[in-house]
Amino acid sequence: MAQTLMTLRTAQPDALLVVYAGNIHTRKAAMARRPGYETMAMRMLRSGVTAIALDAHYADGSAWVCTGVAATDCGPQFMAGRADERGIRLEPSRDGAYDGWFGVGPITASPPAGFPELAAKLDGQLAALASSSGARRARALRAYHSKQYVQCAEEFASIVPPTADDAYSQACCLALAGNKDAAFERLRTAIDLGLKDSAQAENDPDLASLRGDPRWPFSAKP
Repeated sequence: MAQTLMTLRTAQPDALLVVYAGNIHTRKAAMARRPGYETMAMRMLRSGVTAIALDAHYADGSAWVCTGVAATDCGPQFMAGRADERGIRLEPSRDGAYDGWFGVGPITASPPAGFPELAAKLDGQLAALASSSGARRARALRAYHSKQYVQCAEEFASIVPPTADDAYSQACCLALAGNKDAAFERLRTAIDLGLKDSAQAENDPDLASLRGDPRWPFSAKP
């Protein structure tokens, strides 16, 4: 990818070159989880090509994702986004990876144009994704980060069936909202569902209000 763009730049040095690529490809700095990986943008910069990199921001939506090589491995999946930011802003990211961002709002899965039959049931699939467990978790986590703890707990409560992590996270939101009784009940549910990390609960600041209660200590399954 980098070589193709560098060839185009060499052939047309005065042209404005606009490239649409994935967020990882356009990073100008390495990722913490892959420190040795050199992205497309990093290769271009190393070769002397200057560029302005924008990070794509989007709200909750869906994308057509393939998890394998067969056609049956592809389909719409929920994509957790952030606030509904739109437009373009030149605002360098903290890690130096991007020079700014552009926001497009909610995104919608689009099947390959060459296979129109894949779109036959797309509307129903997208409607189901909007109320999926993944969508509810995304809303719950946004409420948590916004310190809207009652809403956070309600979103986690709407996940059926919950996982041990869902019940634990709901307990955290309940504790932060001041509802100790319900928080202890959800902690017990988390244990019943297989939660095993007692150390996490013992040190979790979200549960600080519970640790002085006679019903503590928290004890996870071995």
